Amino acid sequence: LELGDGTGVDAAKLVLSALPDCRIAFFSTAHEGALADEARVFGPVFEKPHGLAGAVAWLRGGQE
Repeated sequence: LELGDGTGVDAAKLVLSALPDCRIAFFSTAHEGALADEARVFGPVFEKPHGLAGAVAWLRGGQE
């Protein structure tokens, strides 16, 4: 979620402005706090590295 030149939330907004039907998920060590809560508006936030199986399941069409 915390990128060198912005946030994953900023990136999600940019992607969705061009591709409104795009599915968004985040894989981050910053899985708690205000930024993570803001990200969850756009999609699930998976904890790095422990949430990998959940993220893969989500990518394959499973639930978050």
